[in-house]
Amino acid sequence: MMMRHTLYILLIVFCFASKVFSQATTVNVAGASSTLTITNNIQTVVDPSLTITADGNLTDFIVSISGSYTAGDVLSYTGTLPSGITVAAFDATTKSLVFLGTTTAANWQALLRTVTITTVSATCFQEQRQVSFVVGNKYYNNLNGHFYEKVSGNINWATSLANAETKSYFGRLGYLVTMTSIAETNFIWKIMPADSWMGASDDYNYINAATGTTTYANQAASEGQWYWVSGPEKGTKFSVGNVWTTTQPGQFAYWNPGEPNNSNGEHYGEFYVASEGKWNDLSFSSQVPSYIVEYGGMSTDYVGANVVFTRNLILSGAPSGTITGGNTTVCSGANNTTLTLTGLVGGTVVKWQYSYDDFLTAGIDIANTSTSNTVTNITQNTYYRAVVNTASCTGLTTSSTRINISSAISGNIVADNNTICVDANVSFILNGYSGTITKWQVSTSSTFASGITDIANTTAAMSYQLTVAGTYYFRAVIVNCSNTVYTAAYAVSCIAGTAPSGGTISNASFCNGSNSGILTLSGYTGTVSKWQYSIDGGFVWTDISNTAATYSFSGITSTRKFRVLLTSGSCGTAWSPVGVVSVINQVPSISYLDSGLKDYLLNSPITNLVITNLGAAVGSYSVSPALPTGLILGTDGSISGTPTVTSVITTYTITGTNACGNNTTVVIIATGYLLNKYGKSVSDPLLAINKNGAVVTGKGLNSFGRTMDAPLPKDGISSARAALNVLNIKQGFPLSPDGIYWITNPNINSGTPFQVYADMTTDGGGWTLLSVGGNSSAATQVSSLTSPTTKGYLPRTTVIELANTCSTVQLRTGSSYTSIENKTTSTDPLAIGALRSSSTVPGGAGTWHNGNLTTAIFITNTGYWCWNNCCAPVVTGWPQMYHSNNSSSCVHWFVNTTMGRTSTSVEAWFSTWIR
Repeated sequence: MMMRHTLYILLIVFCFASKVFSQATTVNVAGASSTLTITNNIQTVVDPSLTITADGNLTDFIVSISGSYTAGDVLSYTGTLPSGITVAAFDATTKSLVFLGTTTAANWQALLRTVTITTVSATCFQEQRQVSFVVGNKYYNNLNGHFYEKVSGNINWATSLANAETKSYFGRLGYLVTMTSIAETNFIWKIMPADSWMGASDDYNYINAATGTTTYANQAASEGQWYWVSGPEKGTKFSVGNVWTTTQPGQFAYWNPGEPNNSNGEHYGEFYVASEGKWNDLSFSSQVPSYIVEYGGMSTDYVGANVVFTRNLILSGAPSGTITGGNTTVCSGANNTTLTLTGLVGGTVVKWQYSYDDFLTAGIDIANTSTSNTVTNITQNTYYRAVVNTASCTGLTTSSTRINISSAISGNIVADNNTICVDANVSFILNGYSGTITKWQVSTSSTFASGITDIANTTAAMSYQLTVAGTYYFRAVIVNCSNTVYTAAYAVSCIAGTAPSGGTISNASFCNGSNSGILTLSGYTGTVSKWQYSIDGGFVWTDISNTAATYSFSGITSTRKFRVLLTSGSCGTAWSPVGVVSVINQVPSISYLDSGLKDYLLNSPITNLVITNLGAAVGSYSVSPALPTGLILGTDGSISGTPTVTSVITTYTITGTNACGNNTTVVIIATGYLLNKYGKSVSDPLLAINKNGAVVTGKGLNSFGRTMDAPLPKDGISSARAALNVLNIKQGFPLSPDGIYWITNPNINSGTPFQVYADMTTDGGGWTLLSVGGNSSAATQVSSLTSPTTKGYLPRTTVIELANTCSTVQLRTGSSYTSIENKTTSTDPLAIGALRSSSTVPGGAGTWHNGNLTTAIFITNTGYWCWNNCCAPVVTGWPQMYHSNNSSSCVHWFVNTTMGRTSTSVEAWFSTWIR
């Protein structure tokens, strides 16, 4: 039998390195997803499978009974405290066990796996508990998912505001606390009782900074106009008036009686603990014992780090019963939810109660003695419970259940600049919104009464280029629960001038903290205003007083990011891209996840080989000798691709390098074919034999006598070999000719393969035909379009799904179906987006001129795409198209609802293609 080479991989790691731990920048706290059943008044470990991983040391941990706490419940631990870690006894006020100190994630994991709960010893007890493990000295509020930190020390308001904004918590930006509900206020009052500053002010300077414009000209104008000037609510007015106040619609205020009163110039909000957490105003020079930093809710937050894990507990034999129907979300206003108490044996319901703060404070009675309670038309998150009597228990409360409210909230826009110059971009962030951003809009009318242009951006961050001088107004459109709301208009002035641009900052990398060097800003436009650095990955930035294009540094002990603020006259500001000084404490330690024997076919994509690194970050990867043709080494160290040439067994050394050195691992690779019944190498699995010499589908025999998977190639030549799209066929089989191919899409005909026509030559090939029109007769809708010479168009539902796997649109016209006199191509997301949309609104998302019937709103890469609102607005089953027929430089189209898709006499044939 003819022998041939196949592919093997052997993984060997050569290097060992000792770890040097610094403070973690990312963390993951996780545990069992199952509910733990425990016995009342028996000390029980909360989660022995708790896992804590991080890229460095962690400081402090708080473990709290975050739900259904009952007086008498106690948290404890049975493990040994690591060196440097201290803990106080369980605090019934905060319901927490607070561990202080710094140690490794592994040490924290070992300790916290021994945390126990012992529930109240009484025979009458609630059924549920929740216990939360939180990284850091932060208190977790399960009412809104935010985190809170009390910072002690006599301090004034302005310093507290500034200090809070210098803090971050594993990607969450810190800000001086904003209290937007009675639930949040009561949480802080109960868990962190201390007079504290909060992020509220009627000082016109701070209001103007928060709103990004001159909202008030002086203090007389802003007096009594109370705004949140920090956090997601920054720039939101919530209260008007002194002494006698008016809470603004949709807002929350909790002033102490007679406050605010502006006594001797008081313009700054204080949380006043002696008055049940009500609010007061104080002066600029006043000092209070603490301020509270809140984390969470900012649109720019990175929430990939799991800083909290909550374990749900059920107490067996609880006499109170269980409420079902809750823990649900309804729309604000018009809603109806039925809660039912089950498992109450031999008892009666005395009443129901509700609370906005999960009964941190006394609940409000509902006169209902039924086991069912129907809740209607609530407008804020509300908790419910029943009060029951049993044979041995009187006035026992059940565990609470929550009904969450969803509503459309517009939020607030913030921007770096209110004035920019022509051709510059203005960038916005939307904070504090609730719902789905469907789009942004810009208008030259402050009321958006006219001249509205939709911006196809559905994220909280948006950048937009202004090319003509003038005043423009921007807003975001938010939809939730069938309600649409708009943010307040944000005004931007565009003037003549040269806008600043950021250029680039050089990078540097060092091993350990003994270092020095110079960062250089190059290729920029404008004047350097200042440099900034960040030690938390780019969330909080600290100013550097430096107006030069270079910055000298030395002795940096941990990785820092740098950026530069540039100005140019009245043209606003621009930030440079980020430069990084990397400080690494060890060499990499690399290996591949999959170390088993591998056999790969030629011309068939391999499963990516993913590298792991247990050491410091890798700056670059290299391989020697070069990998077999078709395989590539990625910048992340992974090996991928499609082998196309037979290669002998070869050892390849992969090297990962950083500033501290390098580490290597090896892979042993050979590439080859399966065998046919004559012992010859074949690339087609349909010709491969099994170990018995029979031709089979899906398996084959290699030259070493080993049976291996032999999947059919997705070359589209039969229904069994259908590909996802035409471009995949072209990429996998570059010599494929023009013609009919089979493809399959799970969202089209339940995945049943169907045929399409493919152009494999024009502009690199890989094009799928969607429609053909010609002369003056109508095209018809067809389920499969397999010829460029036959008029027809695919169903809209099919077009949508095909477009979802493609990114480029091409229109062609010519005097015959074989000629292309005019052709235009666009890779702009708005172009392919028109084919992905089911919209049938003229000028809507299902058109190539979304928002403007006279111009195209996307970029064309080749040719011209001209428009004229010339035609009837309704075209059945396909996106409306309004095409110019009076320019010789354009692709010519004409849409007629009675005759179908027909061309002008200038060009007899036209077609639509995507890839």
